Amino acid sequence: MKLSLVLQETLIFIHRFQVEQGTSPTIRELETGLGIGHGSAQSRQNRLIEKGFLQSLPGKARTLRLRSQAIEFLKSIGEYLLPPTNSNVIPLLGEIAAGYLSDPATEVENFEIEHLDFAHHFALRVSGDSMINAGILNGVVAIFKQVPDGYEPKPGAIVAAYVEGAGTTLKRFYRQGWQVILKAANPLYPDQTLDTRQTLVQVNGIWTGMTIAQQ
Repeated sequence: MKLSLVLQETLIFIHRFQVEQGTSPTIRELETGLGIGHGSAQSRQNRLIEKGFLQSLPGKARTLRLRSQAIEFLKSIGEYLLPPTNSNVIPLLGEIAAGYLSDPATEVENFEIEHLDFAHHFALRVSGDSMINAGILNGVVAIFKQVPDGYEPKPGAIVAAYVEGAGTTLKRFYRQGWQVILKAANPLYPDQTLDTRQTLVQVNGIWTGMTIAQQ
């Protein structure tokens, strides 16, 4: 797929920023880096997402990721940069609710984890105790593997799921026809049953089984 020169410029900037900074640019950083206004920066980013060159986690800052066709496009025009061989800085994208659905925090930090890379993983600090019987305690940092748009996890997989109008939550994922059931690993919390014809439910990541306690 071809891109206009304006979108090429934007994609190249985002890619270079990711490689050099180990995280994605905010809209304000797009404005500054490209010398454009807020509306133009938002529009360019949205167009690259719509065209399938970028993906992002709804409701989160600094979560832009290049999709496979973006990488192939950058290679075709000689603009693809390999990430540093020691690029094990994982973006910590705020908090995820391990309880009832709630809006997550949007602050972004970087978290260094050996043998993982920022291009395919992200971290979220757990807020709540709904997953304690799965060994995911309140306050730990949980590490997730990114998944493509439309990804359907195996039944019972522990996921970071975005629920439209409610935020991002950490639960076991099940599907029954049009219904998605988000189950806690704590009997104090009821199942959350969502009709996907009425509510967008998007799986953003699969828990890797790794958590890190922070003091």
